[in-house]
Parts: sequence; C-alpha cells; structure tokens
Amino acid sequence: MNLQKIPWSNCPTVCLAALLFVLLQPANSLPEETGREPGPRLTLGFTSHRSTSGRFIVIGPDGGANMELSIWADDFAGRVEKLLGLTMPFENRTFDIIVSAGTNSGPGVVNGTQQLNNGQLTQKLFIEGYTNAIREDAEEVFCRLLLNGYIAERKPATGEKQPLSAPRWLADGIAQNLSPSARARSTKYVLEKWQNAQLATLAYFLDGVNDGPVDRPMAGILVTWLLTLPEKTGLFEKFFERLAGGGAITREWLVTCVPDCESIADLNEKWENWLLKQRLMVFRPGNASPEIVNQLQSELLLYRGEYGIPMKSNVFERITYNELIEESSSQWIPALVQSKSASLRFLAVGHGKEFGDVVESYCRFFTALAQNKSRKQLEKLLKTANEGLNAMQKKIADQQ
Repeated sequence: MNLQKIPWSNCPTVCLAALLFVLLQPANSLPEETGREPGPRLTLGFTSHRSTSGRFIVIGPDGGANMELSIWADDFAGRVEKLLGLTMPFENRTFDIIVSAGTNSGPGVVNGTQQLNNGQLTQKLFIEGYTNAIREDAEEVFCRLLLNGYIAERKPATGEKQPLSAPRWLADGIAQNLSPSARARSTKYVLEKWQNAQLATLAYFLDGVNDGPVDRPMAGILVTWLLTLPEKTGLFEKFFERLAGGGAITREWLVTCVPDCESIADLNEKWENWLLKQRLMVFRPGNASPEIVNQLQSELLLYRGEYGIPMKSNVFERITYNELIEESSSQWIPALVQSKSASLRFLAVGHGKEFGDVVESYCRFFTALAQNKSRKQLEKLLKTANEGLNAMQKKIADQQ
C-alpha cells in the first residue's frame, strides 16, 4: 500500500512536568499490542498542547508536532462521528497522545493503552518516532481507542475492571473509510480478489476468533457495505451495545439487524449482490465510479514537500487551496501546475465526459494559478470546480 506520514506543524506550548509522571503510570495494552512496551520512556522537559475541542492532550518534545497532532486528532474524531452519526462520549474520559522522536531509521511504532478506574476511562496513544510514523497505522490504533469509548459508555455495571475493545476489523474498516484514497485502494483490491475467488468470507471476519492483524482492504470494504445498510446510525448503536454486553458481532447476530434478512444465507446473498453491483460500477467503461471519484479527491490533496512546495518545518503538512492562492506568485507554482494538471488529465482518461469536465475545471484553476490571476478569479474557478465535483458525487450516490 502507498502509505503516508502523519503531517505536523508549529505552535506555542506549555511544559507540564508533573503531568508526565502521571502519564507514565502503567496501563493495559490493547489486545493487538500485548507483549509490546506500552510506549516510549518520557523525560522531563517535554511540552504539552490541548486540542481545540479539549478532548485530547498531546505531549512530546516538539511543540509544532504537538499542535499538528492535536489538530489531526480533533479532525479524525470528528470524521468518525460524522461517518457513524454518533456523538463521541468524553465524559469521565481522558485521552493523551504521547510522542517521542525515536530513531532516525525505520518506521515509527504506534500502540495504545486503556484503563478503567472508578468509572474513569484513561486512554493513551503512543507514537514513537513520530517523524517516521505511518499515518494509516496511527489512524487505525487511534480509531480503535475512540470506538472503545462508545463501548465503555454503554457498558453495563457488571463490576468488570477493564474496558472492552472493539474488534480490530471494525476499527480498521472504519479508519479505511475515512480516507478516500484508502477506500479506493480497498475497493480495487477486494473486487480483484472477489473476481478471482480469493476473497476472505464473511465468516472469517464475523464468526472467527480473530483479533490479530487483519486484511485491511477487506475490513474497509466490509464496513463500506455496512454503512450502506438502512439506518446505519441505529446499526452501529446496536454494535456498541452488543460489544458492551460482552457479545460478538457474528453473522447469526447480524441477520437480526439487517432488513429483509432471515438467515445467514440471506446475509451472504446481500453481501455478494452488493459486491457484484460495485464491480459493475467500477469496471463499466466510459463512466465515473465512486472509486475514480475517490481517486480524484486524493489527487487533489496537496502536501508541503511535494511538487516543489516548500515545507514550513521538518515534517509534512497539508496545504489548503486558500493558502495556494495566497502563494500564487511563488516560483514553485508553475512546476506544481504542470505536474498536477498532467496527473489529473491522465486520471480522467476513459471515465466519461462528466468526469472529464470536472477534471478540466480543476485544470483551468491550476492554469490560472500559474498565470497569477487575481484572487477573485481564482476563487471563482475553484468554486466552479468544487461545485461540479459535488454534483457528480451526488449523482453517483443517487444511482447506488
């Protein structure tokens, strides 16, 4: 998979040495992290930053990275809430994100811990070697911790001391659906596997005792399917209530939640029919598909450090289109425009006139950017392009 690093940025911070002592107390690792060290050893002098929402505290040696991670955490949690239609519980809950520089070589290590004491849920996300951390790894561990909050809120008063955990396929699958590029990769991978009769069955995910590493694309497309079912918010409410009571999300249980399902055979048939529909949509020539639209959205994302865009610090950071317009007179703009326009037009080949028109509207914006047109003209061209993309997305969604 083409994975990306977590982006970071700059900010003012406050040193809280006393808080570090509390954070270093032992906690229970999540099931998939059992056997690993709970996280990097921290030293006095680390700084902290509370996220804008107040939900997360980030602690680490780099004030800029702390702020960027707090923005990432708020944004990611908000997207989980929007996807599921469920407000995330944060009463009686603390969530710390602890980072360390790690070594200069090799990928960063990400793991999470959680502990329940007197009704207070304490969760920690450890990122060791944050400059080399893989964003997708961090998002999936973070997502599982967030989902566990939903479960803890609904947990019956059974006297059990430790919080329950969401199945890994569910957390991985939800995280995959928050990223257009990951979702597009998942769709392509799963449909190719399915076409060649190599796809794991629903029984593998839902009926087996499997909390180790999972097939991420399969988990992603499975959650995509669940999100298309009627009353998705009610469905995920039932998931968390089921898990809070110590139950498992099995095919037999899922039959009771899916409309017009009376047996496991009915459930399997609905899954297979949905996969067939996705295959027809993806491989139908001359038409735009959800997959190709997701790829377009990913292609439109821009990061400092790519295409000659200068970095503000020693780490990657998203650059917005408003920032791009403000820097339209910069020397690196022509090279960016040439590369981005070529990649967009290549993506449009074979996907129909409507998709091609949307791509060309973005190319017109980039061309005007290279010509250093006025801010008003650039904003008008960008608005037209975005409106075209939104209209095409709505049309495709209505056809599903």
